[in-house]
Amino acid sequence: MSSRFEDRLKRDIDQIRSTVSKMGVWAEGALRASLLALTESDRQLAYSIILRDRYIDELEKEVDRLLRIFARYIYPRVPDVTLTLVGDGPEHEALQALAKELGVDHRTYFVGEQSLHEMPDWYRNADLFVYTSLSETYGQVVSEALWCGLPVVAMQDGMGVAGQVSDGDDGFLIDPKANDADEDFGRRVRLLLEKPALRAQMCANAVRNAKLRSDPEACVQRYLEVFEVAKDRARQNPARSSTRSYGILASWTALHAAYGALGALRKPSGMNRNEAPAGSWTLATA
Repeated sequence: MSSRFEDRLKRDIDQIRSTVSKMGVWAEGALRASLLALTESDRQLAYSIILRDRYIDELEKEVDRLLRIFARYIYPRVPDVTLTLVGDGPEHEALQALAKELGVDHRTYFVGEQSLHEMPDWYRNADLFVYTSLSETYGQVVSEALWCGLPVVAMQDGMGVAGQVSDGDDGFLIDPKANDADEDFGRRVRLLLEKPALRAQMCANAVRNAKLRSDPEACVQRYLEVFEVAKDRARQNPARSSTRSYGILASWTALHAAYGALGALRKPSGMNRNEAPAGSWTLATA
């Protein structure tokens, strides 16, 4: 491995450490605010559930399924509940129309895409987080919600979401293929909304589990360990490593070029409809 590459690697690691550390500070602030909100007596007057996502494809993210569950199995039994959808995408108007068709548009809020810096305000005003997507390789928003002290009700996807939620401990995972999957999803949401003690316990569990899995320093250390393993393998077989690296680089270049060409053919979609700049995925306040 060249000294030039090692210097670049060190700079990248420092940047990763800085970013993750900032995320830790942000999340700690969100956590304190979230737990404070849950202890306020007026929180018992109405319940709020939240989804945060970029619902680029209604069918992929299954936001329409969530709206149907909310309309049929949650709202009729808990009439003071609200559903807040944070995110945006081409299906925005179609989902708003569906909410109106289902008769829950007055209890459903489409707030558009929000910046990462603003997300603590949204999390701390929610009682739990819901997620029906089955196509996530990870689902970063689930980790955000857990870290901020929100129990999660989600579909058992056998992938990223299921790897973050401990069923019965910090949330519930629903078998999406079961005949009563939607009804069970709604039942679990109602259980958490109607039992404050259970919800409070799962809030505490969510924070504990998220810290064990996503501690900023632990994440940085994992990056370092991976790079060290790569360095050792490169030293053991430099010729093969170089050849393979060039092959991988060529493959990725071709793949990204193809995606870029396809993107140029597709008309860009508006990602924010609340007359504000597109939400930022950084921690900058401006």
